[in-house]
Amino acid sequence: MRRPLRFLLTGLPTVVALALLLGCGGSDFCPECGQNAPILKIDYQQAPSYLAGNAISLVLPNPSGGTPTSYQVTSGSLPGGLTLNASTGIITGTPNTPGVFTVGIQAGNGASQVVQVITLTILPTSPLTLSYGTPREFAAAAAISIQNPSLTNATPGIPTTYALAGGQLPPGLSLGTDGSISGTPTTPAAATTFSIQATNGTRTAVATLSYAISPPGPLVLSYDTPVTFTQGVSIGIQRPTVSNTTPGGISLISVFVFASLPSGLSFNADGTIQGTPTIPGVFTFSVSTTQGARSASTTVTYIVTPSAALLLSYPPPGVMTVGHSIPAQAPAVLNETPGLSSVFALNGTLPSGLNLSSSTGQVTGTPTSIGLYPVTVTATNGSRSANTAVTYTVAPAQALGLQYTSPQVFTSGTSIPVQSPRISYATPGVPTSYAVTGGSLPDGLSFNPS
Repeated sequence: MRRPLRFLLTGLPTVVALALLLGCGGSDFCPECGQNAPILKIDYQQAPSYLAGNAISLVLPNPSGGTPTSYQVTSGSLPGGLTLNASTGIITGTPNTPGVFTVGIQAGNGASQVVQVITLTILPTSPLTLSYGTPREFAAAAAISIQNPSLTNATPGIPTTYALAGGQLPPGLSLGTDGSISGTPTTPAAATTFSIQATNGTRTAVATLSYAISPPGPLVLSYDTPVTFTQGVSIGIQRPTVSNTTPGGISLISVFVFASLPSGLSFNADGTIQGTPTIPGVFTFSVSTTQGARSASTTVTYIVTPSAALLLSYPPPGVMTVGHSIPAQAPAVLNETPGLSSVFALNGTLPSGLNLSSSTGQVTGTPTSIGLYPVTVTATNGSRSANTAVTYTVAPAQALGLQYTSPQVFTSGTSIPVQSPRISYATPGVPTSYAVTGGSLPDGLSFNPS
């Protein structure tokens, strides 16, 4: 009489034993066999994990309850590089593919069969590594872009967990279960250092990060500008002002200057400018500074004036005639600062019809009033100024006329009344002088030239 089929499930590692006995099963007494019949079992004792690229030690089936005569994979597949000996059941080779492989192996001897499901874990050769990208500086009160981890050489099929391993995230940021960092930082602060650990099976990797939280708004850089210096005189030390910086001592890691400084000046790594300018002129340049991920720039203008004083003069204007256009009266300005235009201003009143150009200093026009007109012209060149006095004389168009009462008869030895001249078309404000140009006065008479 044949016994019914029996199935047996044993403990770890999972063994599914299928006993197919051709006359008896289990350990019951079999009249046909005349004895108790044991059940066939196999018991692979694999290591917790193996390293890809390294030959594994023999994985033996350790059969009991009989001697299997054949082995075969019935579910899943062995890792690449490993083989199952169909006769002995021994697993050998050098795995080449990391991952978790669940394999069902059947052993049989014709009388019975058994299946054991085993798990082989193949680890990558290279160590597990964890990193995060940049930037590492964020602005307070603004949500950061999600910072995702970069995990390399993880074992496929094994989940990875993440945890804070040291320090604290900046307030407002949090670590997700997938290792991502997200949130809105709330407090400006210098670099905050913390560590995150990734665990993949039995292997771990740690990334140490440093996040700086900058204040809202841009970094601001400024210098005193424009500033006027004198050729040949030291400028002292010109210092930059940087505002809205990240607190906590993050230094300005670089300062750059674009375009040329005035000759004789030098630019230092801390942004200060010093020296003695040697060439006058107007010099405009840009300066840029960087703090962490933020930068700022500004434009600075330095004016270097000549060491000699500014001088202004006009040619003697001579006597002008009313109603006649005058040639342009152009000023001469010495020791101007190259690159700076002078402007001109008048103190006093020019003759009617004449005008002073504030941009060129030229006096032009046609005088329409006679007289004497003293004025002062001031030239301003940057922060320096010079002035000069000029007198414009406008004479009538008619010739100067002079008359005395003549002829006259006087008695010798008798005083004569004062004989006064009569002047016509004299220029107002201009003194008149007199001279005897021909003949001679009678003895006893005198001539007053004024």
